[in-house]
Amino acid sequence: MSRTSKIILLFLILFLNFTSFSLATDMSQGLQCPPGWNDNRAARGNDLIKQCISPSQDAFIELYAAPGQEVPFGKLLDAWTQEMTQRGLPFQNIISEQPGQVSGYPAVTRVYSGHTREGNQFDSSLVASRYNGVNYVFQGLSLKGREQARQEVRKAMNTWYYPGTAQQGFSSPQGGLPLGSGNSANTPYGNDPYSNQQTGAANSAMHGHNANSGNSLPTIVGTFIADKKDYWGGHYYYRMYQFFSDGTFISGNKNAATGKIDVDSHKKSYKISKSGNNFTISSGKSCTDGYVTDTESNSITRFKSGCYSSGGKAIYFRKIPGNLANSGASASTTNSQDGKPTLTGLFIADKKDYFGGRYYLRMYQYFGDGTYLSGNKDIKTGKIDMSTNRSRYKLSKSGKSYAIQGSETYCTQGWVTKIQNNAVTRFKSGCYTSGGKKMYFYKIKN
Repeated sequence: MSRTSKIILLFLILFLNFTSFSLATDMSQGLQCPPGWNDNRAARGNDLIKQCISPSQDAFIELYAAPGQEVPFGKLLDAWTQEMTQRGLPFQNIISEQPGQVSGYPAVTRVYSGHTREGNQFDSSLVASRYNGVNYVFQGLSLKGREQARQEVRKAMNTWYYPGTAQQGFSSPQGGLPLGSGNSANTPYGNDPYSNQQTGAANSAMHGHNANSGNSLPTIVGTFIADKKDYWGGHYYYRMYQFFSDGTFISGNKNAATGKIDVDSHKKSYKISKSGNNFTISSGKSCTDGYVTDTESNSITRFKSGCYSSGGKAIYFRKIPGNLANSGASASTTNSQDGKPTLTGLFIADKKDYFGGRYYLRMYQYFGDGTYLSGNKDIKTGKIDMSTNRSRYKLSKSGKSYAIQGSETYCTQGWVTKIQNNAVTRFKSGCYTSGGKKMYFYKIKN
Protein backbone atom coordinates (compact mmCIF):
# COMPACT_ATOMS: atom_id res chain seq x y z
CA MET A 1 0.00 0.00 0.00
CA SER A 2 1.41 3.42 -0.91
CA ARG A 3 2.35 5.99 1.70
CA THR A 4 -0.39 8.25 0.30
CA SER A 5 -3.08 5.59 0.80
CA LYS A 6 -1.87 4.96 4.36
CA ILE A 7 -2.16 8.65 5.14
CA ILE A 8 -5.65 8.73 3.62
CA LEU A 9 -6.74 5.78 5.76
CA LEU A 10 -5.47 7.42 8.95
CA PHE A 11 -7.16 10.65 7.84
CA LEU A 12 -10.48 8.80 7.58
CA ILE A 13 -10.08 7.20 11.00
CA LEU A 14 -9.37 10.47 12.76
CA PHE A 15 -12.49 12.12 11.34
CA LEU A 16 -15.10 10.35 13.45
CA ASN A 17 -16.18 11.79 16.81
CA PHE A 18 -19.18 11.52 19.15
CA THR A 19 -19.85 12.75 22.69
CA SER A 20 -17.84 10.78 25.24
CA PHE A 21 -19.50 8.45 27.74
CA SER A 22 -18.69 5.30 29.68
CA LEU A 23 -20.31 1.86 29.57
CA ALA A 24 -20.66 -0.35 32.64
CA THR A 25 -20.03 -3.42 30.45
CA ASP A 26 -17.11 -3.49 28.08
CA MET A 27 -19.17 -3.68 24.88
CA SER A 28 -16.01 -3.62 22.78
CA GLN A 29 -15.58 -7.32 23.55
CA GLY A 30 -18.47 -8.07 21.21
CA LEU A 31 -16.50 -6.95 18.15
CA GLN A 32 -13.52 -9.14 17.36
CA CYS A 33 -10.54 -7.84 15.41
CA PRO A 34 -9.72 -10.07 12.43
CA PRO A 35 -6.60 -12.25 12.98
CA GLY A 36 -3.43 -10.21 12.72
CA TRP A 37 -5.19 -6.85 12.84
CA ASN A 38 -4.11 -4.16 15.28
CA ASP A 39 -6.54 -3.50 18.15
CA ASN A 40 -5.85 0.23 18.43
CA ARG A 41 -6.84 0.84 22.05
CA ALA A 42 -5.18 4.27 22.04
CA ALA A 43 -7.85 5.52 19.64
CA ARG A 44 -10.75 4.74 22.00
CA GLY A 45 -12.73 7.62 23.39
CA ASN A 46 -15.35 10.10 22.21
CA ASP A 47 -17.77 7.18 21.76
CA LEU A 48 -15.33 5.16 19.68
CA ILE A 49 -15.20 1.94 21.70
CA LYS A 50 -13.29 -0.29 19.27
CA GLN A 51 -10.95 0.22 16.34
CA CYS A 52 -9.08 -2.45 14.39
CA ILE A 53 -6.65 -1.73 11.57
CA SER A 54 -5.42 -4.26 9.00
CA PRO A 55 -1.68 -5.08 8.90
CA SER A 56 -1.28 -3.43 5.48
CA GLN A 57 -3.44 -0.48 6.57
CA ASP A 58 -5.80 -0.94 3.64
CA ALA A 59 -8.87 -1.45 5.84
CA PHE A 60 -10.29 -0.75 9.29
CA ILE A 61 -13.36 -1.47 11.39
CA GLU A 62 -14.84 0.67 14.16
CA LEU A 63 -17.65 0.49 16.67
CA TYR A 64 -19.32 3.60 18.08
CA ALA A 65 -21.77 3.72 20.99
CA ALA A 66 -23.79 6.68 22.26
CA PRO A 67 -26.69 6.60 24.75
CA GLY A 68 -29.73 8.72 24.04
CA GLN A 69 -33.07 8.91 22.31
CA GLU A 70 -34.03 6.12 19.96
CA VAL A 71 -33.56 7.15 16.34
CA PRO A 72 -34.91 5.20 13.32
CA PHE A 73 -31.99 3.28 11.88
CA GLY A 74 -32.52 4.66 8.40
CA LYS A 75 -32.44 8.25 9.60
CA LEU A 76 -29.39 7.54 11.75
CA LEU A 77 -27.44 6.12 8.81
CA ASP A 78 -28.66 8.88 6.48
CA ALA A 79 -27.37 11.51 8.90
CA TRP A 80 -24.13 9.61 9.38
CA THR A 81 -23.34 9.23 5.68
CA GLN A 82 -24.36 12.80 4.86
CA GLU A 83 -21.98 14.19 7.45
CA MET A 84 -19.16 11.82 6.60
CA THR A 85 -19.50 12.37 2.85
CA GLN A 86 -19.26 16.11 3.39
CA ARG A 87 -16.01 15.45 5.21
CA GLY A 88 -14.65 13.47 2.28
CA LEU A 89 -15.45 9.90 3.29
CA PRO A 90 -16.50 7.29 0.68
CA PHE A 91 -20.27 6.90 1.11
CA GLN A 92 -21.54 8.31 -2.20
CA ASN A 93 -23.20 5.20 -3.63
CA ILE A 94 -25.47 2.92 -1.60
CA ILE A 95 -25.36 -0.64 -2.95
CA SER A 96 -27.84 -2.35 -0.64
CA GLU A 97 -29.84 -1.99 2.57
CA GLN A 98 -31.00 -5.04 4.48
CA PRO A 99 -32.53 -5.81 7.87
CA GLY A 100 -30.61 -7.99 10.31
CA GLN A 101 -29.95 -8.31 14.01
CA VAL A 102 -27.25 -8.18 16.64
CA SER A 103 -27.76 -10.78 19.37
CA GLY A 104 -31.44 -10.80 18.50
CA TYR A 105 -31.84 -7.01 18.57
CA PRO A 106 -32.96 -5.33 15.31
CA ALA A 107 -30.36 -3.73 13.07
CA VAL A 108 -30.02 -2.37 9.55
CA THR A 109 -27.00 -3.02 7.35
CA ARG A 110 -25.96 -0.85 4.42
CA VAL A 111 -23.20 -1.46 1.89
CA TYR A 112 -21.63 1.46 0.04
CA SER A 113 -19.12 2.09 -2.70
CA GLY A 114 -17.50 5.48 -2.94
CA HIS A 115 -14.43 7.62 -3.14
CA THR A 116 -12.55 9.98 -0.88
CA ARG A 117 -12.03 13.62 -1.70
CA GLU A 118 -8.68 12.59 -3.17
CA GLY A 119 -10.37 10.07 -5.48
CA ASN A 120 -9.37 6.81 -3.75
CA GLN A 121 -12.06 4.12 -4.11
CA PHE A 122 -13.42 2.28 -1.05
CA ASP A 123 -15.96 -0.44 -0.24
CA SER A 124 -17.78 0.32 3.01
CA SER A 125 -20.28 -1.26 5.37
CA LEU A 126 -22.41 0.46 7.99
CA VAL A 127 -24.66 -1.06 10.64
CA ALA A 128 -27.05 0.73 12.98
CA SER A 129 -28.49 -1.03 16.02
CA ARG A 130 -29.72 -0.25 19.53
CA TYR A 131 -29.38 -2.13 22.81
CA ASN A 132 -30.12 -1.19 26.41
CA GLY A 133 -30.71 2.51 25.64
CA VAL A 134 -27.56 2.90 23.55
CA ASN A 135 -27.32 3.57 19.80
CA TYR A 136 -24.54 1.65 18.05
CA VAL A 137 -22.91 2.23 14.68
CA PHE A 138 -20.50 -0.28 13.15
CA GLN A 139 -18.30 1.02 10.36
CA GLY A 140 -15.95 -0.96 8.15
CA LEU A 141 -13.97 0.34 5.17
CA SER A 142 -11.52 -1.30 2.78
CA LEU A 143 -9.73 -0.03 -0.30
CA LYS A 144 -11.47 -1.22 -3.45
CA GLY A 145 -9.84 -4.29 -4.91
CA ARG A 146 -8.53 -5.59 -1.57
CA GLU A 147 -10.85 -8.59 -1.48
CA GLN A 148 -9.30 -10.34 1.53
CA ALA A 149 -9.59 -7.19 3.62
CA ARG A 150 -13.18 -6.68 2.48
CA GLN A 151 -14.13 -10.22 3.45
CA GLU A 152 -12.48 -9.80 6.85
CA VAL A 153 -14.47 -6.61 7.42
CA ARG A 154 -17.68 -8.40 6.54
CA LYS A 155 -16.90 -11.38 8.79
CA ALA A 156 -16.21 -9.07 11.73
CA MET A 157 -19.51 -7.32 11.03
CA ASN A 158 -21.46 -10.58 10.93
CA THR A 159 -19.95 -11.94 14.16
CA TRP A 160 -20.43 -8.77 16.22
CA TYR A 161 -22.64 -9.34 19.28
CA TYR A 162 -23.72 -7.63 22.50
CA PRO A 163 -21.83 -8.98 25.54
CA GLY A 164 -24.14 -10.07 28.32
CA THR A 165 -26.97 -11.19 26.03
CA ALA A 166 -27.98 -14.76 25.37
CA GLN A 167 -26.93 -14.59 21.71
CA GLN A 168 -23.22 -14.00 21.32
CA GLY A 169 -22.17 -13.94 17.73
CA PHE A 170 -22.93 -15.98 14.67
CA SER A 171 -20.88 -18.94 15.83
CA SER A 172 -22.91 -19.32 18.99
CA PRO A 173 -25.54 -22.12 19.01
CA GLN A 174 -28.02 -19.44 20.05
CA GLY A 175 -26.88 -16.89 17.50
CA GLY A 176 -29.58 -15.14 15.49
CA LEU A 177 -29.61 -13.77 11.99
CA PRO A 178 -26.21 -12.50 10.87
CA LEU A 179 -26.19 -8.88 9.80
CA GLY A 180 -27.34 -8.29 6.27
CA SER A 181 -28.26 -11.92 5.75
CA GLY A 182 -31.96 -11.48 5.08
CA ASN A 183 -33.45 -14.78 6.13
CA SER A 184 -30.40 -16.90 5.51
CA ALA A 185 -28.62 -18.41 8.49
CA ASN A 186 -26.17 -20.64 6.67
CA THR A 187 -23.23 -18.32 6.24
CA PRO A 188 -21.78 -15.18 7.79
CA TYR A 189 -21.54 -13.81 4.25
CA GLY A 190 -25.27 -14.00 3.47
CA ASN A 191 -26.40 -11.50 0.82
CA ASP A 192 -22.91 -10.22 0.21
CA PRO A 193 -23.51 -7.57 -2.46
CA TYR A 194 -20.04 -8.15 -3.93
CA SER A 195 -19.71 -11.92 -3.73
CA ASN A 196 -20.11 -14.24 -6.72
CA GLN A 197 -19.91 -17.37 -4.58
CA GLN A 198 -23.64 -17.44 -3.90
CA THR A 199 -26.78 -18.20 -5.87
CA GLY A 200 -30.41 -17.17 -5.87
CA ALA A 201 -31.51 -14.62 -3.31
CA ALA A 202 -27.99 -14.24 -1.95
CA ASN A 203 -26.93 -12.47 -5.14
CA SER A 204 -27.00 -8.71 -5.37
CA ALA A 205 -27.41 -5.96 -7.89
CA MET A 206 -23.68 -5.33 -7.94
CA HIS A 207 -22.36 -8.66 -9.24
CA GLY A 208 -25.05 -11.27 -8.68
CA HIS A 209 -26.63 -11.06 -12.15
CA ASN A 210 -23.55 -11.78 -14.22
CA ALA A 211 -24.39 -14.61 -16.57
CA ASN A 212 -20.77 -15.45 -17.34
CA SER A 213 -19.02 -18.56 -16.18
CA GLY A 214 -15.54 -19.97 -16.50
CA ASN A 215 -13.26 -17.94 -18.77
CA SER A 216 -16.01 -16.74 -21.12
CA LEU A 217 -15.90 -12.98 -21.53
CA PRO A 218 -19.19 -11.12 -22.04
CA THR A 219 -19.74 -8.90 -25.05
CA ILE A 220 -20.83 -5.28 -25.11
CA VAL A 221 -22.69 -3.96 -28.14
CA GLY A 222 -25.25 -1.20 -28.44
CA THR A 223 -26.15 2.16 -26.93
CA PHE A 224 -25.64 2.92 -23.24
CA ILE A 225 -26.82 5.97 -21.30
CA ALA A 226 -25.90 7.26 -17.85
CA ASP A 227 -28.41 6.99 -15.02
CA LYS A 228 -27.42 10.41 -13.64
CA LYS A 229 -27.07 13.72 -15.39
CA ASP A 230 -23.87 15.71 -15.28
CA TYR A 231 -23.24 19.44 -15.55
CA TRP A 232 -20.84 21.25 -17.83
CA GLY A 233 -20.90 24.25 -20.16
CA GLY A 234 -23.92 25.70 -18.37
CA HIS A 235 -26.21 22.74 -19.10
CA TYR A 236 -27.12 19.31 -17.72
CA TYR A 237 -26.33 16.28 -19.88
CA TYR A 238 -26.57 12.50 -19.86
CA ARG A 239 -23.42 10.83 -21.12
CA MET A 240 -23.94 8.19 -23.83
CA TYR A 241 -21.77 5.57 -25.53
CA GLN A 242 -22.21 3.33 -28.55
CA PHE A 243 -20.16 0.12 -28.29
CA PHE A 244 -19.28 -1.97 -31.35
CA SER A 245 -18.31 -5.64 -31.58
CA ASP A 246 -14.92 -4.77 -33.11
CA GLY A 247 -13.66 -3.37 -29.79
CA THR A 248 -14.37 0.30 -30.51
CA PHE A 249 -16.88 2.83 -29.23
CA ILE A 250 -18.04 6.39 -29.83
CA SER A 251 -19.10 9.00 -27.29
CA GLY A 252 -22.08 11.30 -27.11
CA ASN A 253 -24.34 13.22 -24.79
CA LYS A 254 -28.00 14.07 -24.44
CA ASN A 255 -29.10 17.52 -23.33
CA ALA A 256 -31.33 16.93 -20.29
CA ALA A 257 -33.49 19.98 -21.05
CA THR A 258 -33.92 19.78 -24.84
CA GLY A 259 -33.30 16.09 -25.53
CA LYS A 260 -30.84 16.99 -28.28
CA ILE A 261 -28.10 14.40 -28.80
CA ASP A 262 -24.58 15.25 -29.94
CA VAL A 263 -22.22 12.50 -31.14
CA ASP A 264 -18.46 12.37 -31.56
CA SER A 265 -17.91 10.10 -34.57
CA HIS A 266 -14.25 9.47 -33.69
CA LYS A 267 -13.90 5.86 -32.57
CA LYS A 268 -11.87 4.81 -29.55
CA SER A 269 -10.84 1.36 -28.34
CA TYR A 270 -12.10 -0.56 -25.31
CA LYS A 271 -11.25 -3.88 -23.72
CA ILE A 272 -13.20 -6.37 -21.58
CA SER A 273 -11.22 -8.49 -19.15
CA LYS A 274 -11.68 -10.62 -16.05
CA SER A 275 -10.60 -9.30 -12.65
CA GLY A 276 -11.05 -11.87 -9.90
CA ASN A 277 -14.70 -12.89 -9.98
CA ASN A 278 -15.71 -9.76 -11.88
CA PHE A 279 -15.50 -8.43 -15.42
CA THR A 280 -14.12 -4.98 -16.16
CA ILE A 281 -14.36 -2.54 -19.05
CA SER A 282 -11.30 -0.41 -19.77
CA SER A 283 -10.63 2.24 -22.38
CA GLY A 284 -8.33 4.76 -20.75
CA LYS A 285 -11.30 7.08 -20.11
CA SER A 286 -12.71 7.15 -16.58
CA CYS A 287 -16.38 7.09 -17.61
CA THR A 288 -15.94 4.02 -19.82
CA ASP A 289 -13.76 2.26 -17.25
CA GLY A 290 -15.75 0.24 -14.78
CA TYR A 291 -17.20 -3.00 -13.47
CA VAL A 292 -19.84 -5.07 -15.26
CA THR A 293 -22.93 -5.36 -13.04
CA ASP A 294 -25.55 -7.01 -15.29
CA THR A 295 -25.56 -9.30 -18.30
CA GLU A 296 -28.19 -11.15 -20.29
CA SER A 297 -27.25 -14.06 -22.57
CA ASN A 298 -23.59 -13.16 -22.04
CA SER A 299 -24.17 -9.61 -23.28
CA ILE A 300 -23.51 -6.65 -20.96
CA THR A 301 -26.62 -4.63 -20.15
CA ARG A 302 -25.31 -2.44 -17.31
CA PHE A 303 -21.97 -1.38 -15.86
CA LYS A 304 -20.72 0.80 -13.04
CA SER A 305 -18.66 3.64 -14.39
CA GLY A 306 -15.34 4.77 -12.98
CA CYS A 307 -16.42 8.40 -13.05
CA TYR A 308 -18.79 10.44 -10.93
CA SER A 309 -21.29 13.17 -11.67
CA SER A 310 -20.52 16.81 -10.95
CA GLY A 311 -22.55 16.28 -7.76
CA GLY A 312 -20.22 13.49 -6.63
CA LYS A 313 -22.60 10.58 -7.35
CA ALA A 314 -21.47 7.29 -8.87
CA ILE A 315 -22.64 6.83 -12.46
CA TYR A 316 -24.04 3.62 -13.91
CA PHE A 317 -24.63 3.05 -17.62
CA ARG A 318 -27.50 0.89 -18.87
CA LYS A 319 -28.20 -0.46 -22.32
CA ILE A 320 -31.13 1.09 -24.17
CA PRO A 321 -32.71 0.52 -27.60
CA GLY A 322 -31.50 2.63 -30.48
CA ASN A 323 -28.28 3.44 -32.29
CA LEU A 324 -26.20 6.43 -31.25
CA ALA A 325 -24.12 6.07 -34.39
CA ASN A 326 -27.01 6.95 -36.69
CA SER A 327 -26.41 10.71 -36.89
CA GLY A 328 -27.45 11.30 -33.32
CA ALA A 329 -30.52 9.06 -33.38
CA SER A 330 -31.25 7.58 -29.99
CA ALA A 331 -33.62 5.44 -28.05
CA SER A 332 -35.58 8.53 -27.11
CA THR A 333 -37.03 8.67 -30.61
CA THR A 334 -40.80 8.88 -30.47
CA ASN A 335 -42.70 5.61 -30.80
CA SER A 336 -44.78 5.53 -33.95
CA GLN A 337 -44.53 1.92 -35.13
CA ASP A 338 -47.79 0.22 -36.06
CA GLY A 339 -48.79 -2.90 -34.17
CA LYS A 340 -47.20 -1.92 -30.87
CA PRO A 341 -48.94 -3.23 -27.76
CA THR A 342 -50.55 -0.77 -25.39
CA LEU A 343 -49.38 -0.12 -21.85
CA THR A 344 -52.20 0.96 -19.57
CA GLY A 345 -53.48 -0.01 -16.15
CA LEU A 346 -52.14 -0.66 -12.66
CA PHE A 347 -48.97 -2.75 -12.32
CA ILE A 348 -47.45 -4.13 -9.10
CA ALA A 349 -44.05 -5.68 -8.36
CA ASP A 350 -43.79 -9.42 -7.80
CA LYS A 351 -41.26 -8.97 -4.97
CA LYS A 352 -41.19 -6.74 -1.95
CA ASP A 353 -38.49 -4.14 -1.41
CA TYR A 354 -37.09 -2.59 1.74
CA PHE A 355 -36.65 1.14 2.26
CA GLY A 356 -37.36 3.66 4.98
CA GLY A 357 -37.44 0.92 7.59
CA ARG A 358 -40.39 -0.97 6.03
CA TYR A 359 -41.21 -3.46 3.29
CA TYR A 360 -43.18 -2.28 0.25
CA LEU A 361 -44.40 -3.43 -3.15
CA ARG A 362 -43.70 -0.87 -5.86
CA MET A 363 -46.67 0.08 -8.06
CA TYR A 364 -47.17 2.04 -11.30
CA GLN A 365 -50.34 3.32 -12.98
CA TYR A 366 -49.88 3.69 -16.74
CA PHE A 367 -52.11 5.86 -18.94
CA GLY A 368 -52.72 5.77 -22.65
CA ASP A 369 -51.31 9.28 -23.16
CA GLY A 370 -47.74 8.17 -22.39
CA THR A 371 -47.69 9.16 -18.72
CA TYR A 372 -47.65 7.21 -15.47
CA LEU A 373 -47.88 7.59 -11.69
CA SER A 374 -45.61 5.97 -9.12
CA GLY A 375 -46.66 4.46 -5.82
CA ASN A 376 -46.13 1.69 -3.31
CA LYS A 377 -48.09 -0.67 -1.09
CA ASP A 378 -47.08 -1.13 2.55
CA ILE A 379 -46.68 -4.89 3.09
CA LYS A 380 -47.69 -4.72 6.75
CA THR A 381 -50.66 -2.36 6.63
CA GLY A 382 -51.78 -2.78 3.02
CA LYS A 383 -51.91 1.00 2.62
CA ILE A 384 -51.30 2.27 -0.91
CA ASP A 385 -49.69 5.64 -1.58
CA MET A 386 -49.63 6.99 -5.13
CA SER A 387 -47.96 10.16 -6.33
CA THR A 388 -49.99 12.85 -8.08
CA ASN A 389 -47.18 14.03 -10.36
CA ARG A 390 -47.11 12.23 -13.69
CA SER A 391 -43.91 11.15 -15.41
CA ARG A 392 -43.52 10.14 -19.04
CA TYR A 393 -42.81 6.73 -20.55
CA LYS A 394 -42.25 5.35 -24.04
CA LEU A 395 -42.82 1.91 -25.50
CA SER A 396 -40.58 1.00 -28.43
CA LYS A 397 -39.61 -2.01 -30.48
CA SER A 398 -36.22 -3.58 -29.70
CA GLY A 399 -35.36 -6.59 -31.81
CA LYS A 400 -38.12 -9.15 -31.32
CA SER A 401 -39.25 -7.59 -28.06
CA TYR A 402 -40.50 -4.26 -26.74
CA ALA A 403 -38.71 -1.95 -24.36
CA ILE A 404 -40.28 0.34 -21.78
CA GLN A 405 -38.50 3.58 -21.01
CA GLY A 406 -39.67 5.49 -17.96
CA SER A 407 -38.27 8.88 -17.05
CA GLU A 408 -38.10 8.29 -13.31
CA THR A 409 -36.16 5.21 -12.12
CA TYR A 410 -34.65 1.91 -13.25
CA CYS A 411 -37.88 0.27 -12.08
CA THR A 412 -39.76 1.82 -15.00
CA GLN A 413 -37.09 0.77 -17.47
CA GLY A 414 -37.45 -2.76 -18.73
CA TRP A 415 -38.50 -5.36 -21.25
CA VAL A 416 -42.01 -6.58 -22.03
CA THR A 417 -42.33 -10.28 -21.18
CA LYS A 418 -46.05 -10.93 -21.67
CA ILE A 419 -48.74 -9.50 -23.96
CA GLN A 420 -52.43 -10.40 -24.05
CA ASN A 421 -54.85 -8.98 -26.63
CA ASN A 422 -52.09 -6.60 -27.74
CA ALA A 423 -51.79 -5.14 -24.22
CA VAL A 424 -48.73 -5.43 -21.99
CA THR A 425 -49.53 -7.52 -18.92
CA ARG A 426 -46.03 -8.16 -17.52
CA PHE A 427 -42.58 -6.66 -17.86
CA LYS A 428 -39.14 -7.27 -16.45
CA SER A 429 -37.93 -4.23 -14.55
CA GLY A 430 -34.50 -2.70 -14.83
CA CYS A 431 -34.14 -2.51 -11.06
CA TYR A 432 -33.56 -5.04 -8.34
CA THR A 433 -34.81 -5.42 -4.78
CA SER A 434 -32.70 -4.36 -1.80
CA GLY A 435 -31.88 -8.08 -1.51
CA GLY A 436 -30.57 -8.20 -5.08
CA LYS A 437 -33.47 -10.09 -6.71
CA LYS A 438 -34.75 -9.35 -10.22
CA MET A 439 -38.08 -7.56 -10.17
CA TYR A 440 -41.03 -8.13 -12.50
CA PHE A 441 -44.23 -6.08 -12.69
CA TYR A 442 -47.59 -7.59 -13.63
CA LYS A 443 -50.92 -5.98 -14.43
CA ILE A 444 -53.60 -6.22 -11.73
CA LYS A 445 -56.17 -3.70 -12.91
CA ASN A 446 -57.08 -1.85 -16.11
